[in-house]
Amino acid sequence: MSSMSSCRRPQTREYFLSRWGPLLNWVSSGCHHLPQGHEQVVQMAVSFATLPCKVLWRLTSSELPDESASAPLRLGSNTKVVTLVPQNDILAHPNLRAFVSHVGLNSMYEAIYHGKPIVAMPFFADQLPNADKVVAKGCGVQITPAEAGSSSFSNAIHEVLTDLQYTKAAQALSRKLRARKNSPVEEAADLIEHVLETEGDPYLKTLDDELSFLVRNSVDTCAAMTAFVVLVVALSWQCLTRLHHFALLLQYHAGKKKKNL
Repeated sequence: MSSMSSCRRPQTREYFLSRWGPLLNWVSSGCHHLPQGHEQVVQMAVSFATLPCKVLWRLTSSELPDESASAPLRLGSNTKVVTLVPQNDILAHPNLRAFVSHVGLNSMYEAIYHGKPIVAMPFFADQLPNADKVVAKGCGVQITPAEAGSSSFSNAIHEVLTDLQYTKAAQALSRKLRARKNSPVEEAADLIEHVLETEGDPYLKTLDDELSFLVRNSVDTCAAMTAFVVLVVALSWQCLTRLHHFALLLQYHAGKKKKNL
């Protein structure tokens, strides 16, 4: 967590953050993945304009060449678009009250470290279980990318901004992360130095080293499962073959009996 320490913020953004009061919403949500593309980005801008707070919105260079090219988005007077910003520093600012995010692992931990509630809008991969964790821990809500720019989108942000239970849950998790005596980097350095001092004694090794190659790679388990499947298939084939022969035999006798009549 040593990377959580904040560096100096650009003056224009510091002015934006400090001047516009405590109700500030930071948005970094991977808009280029939205199902309706640019049209949905415009809808998000309209939704932000209706919020009772200031909005700092990050768009990538592929979504917006530079900050001066934001006119087509029809931004509200409460919204500022940026293309390059130190996210961790923004999350550390005391005026920030909520974070709209795709909840990648770094974004999620940075928000929790600084005690900021999250409006999670996951797109794929680890973002989906991360969003579930945010909801389960009570430090945010979840929406789908298809809802971006809709009334559900605005309502979710408004809920996180106004319901203090989300902020309290995020701050409780923040206290747990900050309660470590050493930073993760310091802990890693201590462990490396410990291994060097002990010259890698056997007690530092995992039990995997004592297992055979077959057991460690589950070859025996796979072989047993394969044998079981082969046995079931063979027995099934044998039963079907016998049933087929029996059906042919019945058909033969029925035809012979009919012929005799």
